[in-house]
Amino acid sequence: MSNVIRIDGRAYDELRPVNFQLDYQSHPLASLLVSCGNTREIVAMSVEDKVPQWMKNQKVPGGWITSEYGMLPSATGERV
Repeated sequence: MSNVIRIDGRAYDELRPVNFQLDYQSHPLASLLVSCGNTREIVAMSVEDKVPQWMKNQKVPGGWITSEYGMLPSATGERV
């Protein structure tokens, strides 16, 4: 099966080209546009000098990392 080619010309074990564009947005502390085939993802970073209240209450050491995800309404042919 290693000699079988996909419609777009890639072999079945070949990834789509991946591209990273730094500083894609001007307002976040840092941002990145990641492209892989027809998929685009914007990553934006901000820093706050605080942790959730439950960490303070329980005296949990360390920091806190969180993320959010959102997909545009027309990003796919069918909403799931």
